[in-house]
Amino acid sequence: MVEERVRFGDFEADFMIGSKTGCPLLVLTDRARMYTNIKKLPANEATQVVEAIIEIIQKIYPQMVQTMTFDNGLELVKHGRIKPLFGVETYVTRPYKGTVENRIGVLQRRFFKGKSINQCTDQQIQIIEDKMNNRGVRQLEYLSSVEKINATWDHVALAS
Repeated sequence: MVEERVRFGDFEADFMIGSKTGCPLLVLTDRARMYTNIKKLPANEATQVVEAIIEIIQKIYPQMVQTMTFDNGLELVKHGRIKPLFGVETYVTRPYKGTVENRIGVLQRRFFKGKSINQCTDQQIQIIEDKMNNRGVRQLEYLSSVEKINATWDHVALAS
């Protein structure tokens, strides 16, 4: 089911860390709708990372998250804490294979070109997240992630 990219709630997690960016950004992306959550972290230390992931899951409704996929970096080794808290399946994948890397590429090219993440406030990060989620995406037939999610919920509501 996860590989098919058909249901909302299958998330991938990774980091955007670059020479000019300073502190890392944790990026969580839904595989089917490409909805992206971004959190600026002071460092990519495993305990801080898992706490940030828990915070994001709580923000996006824990009952909506089905699975979480991580690469095998040291900063993500504590992902096992997520399963008992939310009942989601967690997976580890090969690095650089997935939707989240696509979203990180968009972040680097469109929003952070020549900028340092250190200089961005949490409010500015939220604005960037909102812009990404409201921007048309070719894979979604040029609908935004928000439009695609709303269309999904409208379809579910009409069917019931």
